[in-house]
Amino acid sequence: MKKTAFLCALAAAALVSGCAATRQAAQKQSARQTVKKELNPMALFRFVDGVTYDLKENYAAALISYQEALLYDSTSAEIYMAIAREYLRLGKIESARPFVQNALKLDGDNLEASEMLASIYMDTEQWASAEQILSEVLERDPENVSAYYSMAQIYLQRGKGPQAVDMLEKVIAYQPSIDNQVYISLGELYLKLGNFDKAEQIFSQVISRDETESFGYYGVGLAKEAKQDTPGAVTYYKRALELNSEMDFARERLSAIYAESGQWDSAIGLYKEQTENDTTNVSAMLALSELYRQKGDIPKALHTLQNVQKRFPDDYRAFLDAGRIYLDDNEFDSAFSMFQHVTELDPENFLGWLFGGIALFHKGENSDAVFYLNQALKGDPGSPLGNYYLGALYSQEGSNAKAEGYLKRAVAARPRWVAALNALASTYDGTGSYTRSDSLFQVILHIEPDNAVALNNYAYSLSKRVCCLDKALSMVQRALEIEPDNGAFLDTAGWIHYLRDDYVQARQYLEKAWEVRKESAEVAGHLGDTYMRLGMHDKAREMYLEALKLEPGDTGIQKKLDGVNGGRH
Repeated sequence: MKKTAFLCALAAAALVSGCAATRQAAQKQSARQTVKKELNPMALFRFVDGVTYDLKENYAAALISYQEALLYDSTSAEIYMAIAREYLRLGKIESARPFVQNALKLDGDNLEASEMLASIYMDTEQWASAEQILSEVLERDPENVSAYYSMAQIYLQRGKGPQAVDMLEKVIAYQPSIDNQVYISLGELYLKLGNFDKAEQIFSQVISRDETESFGYYGVGLAKEAKQDTPGAVTYYKRALELNSEMDFARERLSAIYAESGQWDSAIGLYKEQTENDTTNVSAMLALSELYRQKGDIPKALHTLQNVQKRFPDDYRAFLDAGRIYLDDNEFDSAFSMFQHVTELDPENFLGWLFGGIALFHKGENSDAVFYLNQALKGDPGSPLGNYYLGALYSQEGSNAKAEGYLKRAVAARPRWVAALNALASTYDGTGSYTRSDSLFQVILHIEPDNAVALNNYAYSLSKRVCCLDKALSMVQRALEIEPDNGAFLDTAGWIHYLRDDYVQARQYLEKAWEVRKESAEVAGHLGDTYMRLGMHDKAREMYLEALKLEPGDTGIQKKLDGVNGGRH
């Protein structure tokens, strides 16, 4: 569910910060505890110095004092723990580990040491080791709130949502007065797991604990929206925004609801108000432009983006959004200009290179398109669009070996992407790998039985092999029912009739094809061949000359023309 996709990350962040705070509090408390074991007097003297430095938050000095204490007494778990604690405070996690482990060797029942070692494993993302240690801690101390909280984080990181929920439920059960953030994290997890009733219940508890907590209202709104209670969701999103006008999550969801129901003035008004209150909020201006685009008011969308470009010329986002609008409207020159500017402002911007390459592809500027698309793939080698367009470009140029690798990557990323499957099938067809091309055409027609491009391409592939002509004719006729004026489809149908020796029918289709595809040497050649079979030599000569104008180096056509001029068929 798109509206809750961000919640896992939020929950993880909340748990991380919560665990860190819990550990820090435990560590500070431990620093104030009386040393359990009677220390050597010289060791005790330095240990007390370390505690004093701790209280002043001079952790480097505290570390030195504790290390000096260790010189006089190497059998004290408390000293090892104190040193480990200082290393953690100084951000030296790996340095802390051996001292915690030594503390546990000296005092295996030390729960604080066990929790500290678990926290080190968590900080280094050794989740299984951390889970094992905390499980042992909870066996010995079943009401250890910080351990449950840490376990929730571990389960979340390991994709074990239900177990994470169970841990947070225990935190709340043992310490119901705990910070609201724990309740919010639990509510987020219930949303992620699709338990919307429980999510609403938890977020309602957040509100009952603090009526000014905007995130509680937002959470209830998400739960109600997921349960298709749109009016209820609107009420709670509005309240969240009343409490916190900067809560963009709530504004986004409320605007989306209005847009989906055609209440464009209400949707747009939310962002108009925000941009009026904060004239520097570029994100709100971009959202406003996007709403105009969705509404179909392209002039206002572009006008909004142009204003952003003038006021914030170093922000690439308005240029990127304008480029995509131009690209959707097939205004490829304007689109490329925008994307080129994006790459100048932000040379690492993957989308600038990608969409710039796509615009160049449609402009027919293949060399520059290759450069842009390769730059895009440097940023994201697995990009489905980048691989598809680069493969399609090479396929158009007849470089099928180059095209194949890119198109296979595109299909691997999106196995049911029909356009990529079509392009790859045509590439296989171009290299004579007919078993593979036929297989892909069949996959496409299983996904989309009325895909006109696949029907035509499969039919033409069969015609080139003079194979299964009845099947091929049936497929192209179906394609023409869908797109009756498509010149490529008309050409395929005409050529199949030619191969079936039905030259009258072939002529009818091919003449229609030539009317709409006068840029195609192939259509001209097919029509010339048909005229020859019908004894119309002057017409054939005319078409072969047209084909040679389009493809001057075509020796096959030249040979046919020479044959006509010599009076031969």
